[in-house]
Amino acid sequence: MLTINSKAYRALVKTVKGSVRLICVTYHLDPSKKFSGADIYELVLAIPEERTLIPDHRQATFREELRALGRASATFGGDRSHEEEFLRSKLIEAYGPVEAVEFEEIS
Repeated sequence: MLTINSKAYRALVKTVKGSVRLICVTYHLDPSKKFSGADIYELVLAIPEERTLIPDHRQATFREELRALGRASATFGGDRSHEEEFLRSKLIEAYGPVEAVEFEEIS
């Protein structure tokens, strides 16, 4: 896959049950910068984990992919000016109600 202008973040998600550390990488998918992608990788999970299974009769959801496989990808439209908000929404989708989501750009 073609990726243009990658940007990486360390992320920390805090919930009432614990925390999880992740790496998030965003990038443009096309030269016109109309579409962007994000790859998210779990590094350290300190949340008591209920078993997440992916049913074999349908495609995995973002939550199932991240929680069961430790990585997930998503796409979004736009020039990435709101990418942290997009990443935050995907992490809330994956981990449920959160107390905090923190990002630190990796240079």
